[in-house]
Amino acid sequence: MGNYDAVLTIAGLDPTGGAGIAADLKVFNFFKLHGLAAITAVAVQNTKGVSSVEEIPAKTVEDQIQAIMVDFNVCAAKVGMLFSREMTEAVANIFKKNYVPLVVDPVIGATSGGILKEKKAVKALKEELLPVALIVTPNIFEAEILSGMEIKDQKDVEETARKIREYGCKNVIIKGGHFPGEKLVDTLLFQGRIYHFSKEKIELKRAHGTGCFFSAALTALIGKKVPLIKAVEKAGSFTEEAIKKGFNVGETRFLTP
Repeated sequence: MGNYDAVLTIAGLDPTGGAGIAADLKVFNFFKLHGLAAITAVAVQNTKGVSSVEEIPAKTVEDQIQAIMVDFNVCAAKVGMLFSREMTEAVANIFKKNYVPLVVDPVIGATSGGILKEKKAVKALKEELLPVALIVTPNIFEAEILSGMEIKDQKDVEETARKIREYGCKNVIIKGGHFPGEKLVDTLLFQGRIYHFSKEKIELKRAHGTGCFFSAALTALIGKKVPLIKAVEKAGSFTEEAIKKGFNVGETRFLTP
């Protein structure tokens, strides 16, 4: 590895700039870290939804990451959209060989609609990538897919976190933004203990890129050596402020760091 500290995002390209690579790099810049990017897919989408996703060849994604890691000291990395089984396995193999604190944002679906991951890729995510993750950051929908469990209440959220932990990831945070109720409660399973982070829910019909902003902020804070519990708390507060400072296009809210 090189000797220049930086943080890496491995994710898809959203042409609206609200999520994926573009959002991650904006967040990294906010935290005054040099952002690196390996593009995994190009989404055809706008504020109304995802029409299609064009996958970058797995070998090309692998080569992007390897080239980056030769020149830079990657002090933390984030994995977002990995569309295929082959790509998921290729990325997992890199991090099996090179220890980097890894945040896995399991992009299975988009809040604007559409499934963004093949079923075989979900299986590879659970079996190959999660075991090398420092933390995985699913929303409620993604947590249900990963665990095979239905989430109806807070007790279910905690049991789901424990179920996902069984795949080998060190820590799990389930984001509560899509859960009914006046409060937004993020649930962290850290070293076997449950922690809750509660805040007022901001009433919006739709906000674009919240998951990307949270996981990118968490990656940046981990890269800056902030302890994990504090990093989760700060990433949540950062995302809340980014929603408040954002702007509307149609019925969609774009976040601003």
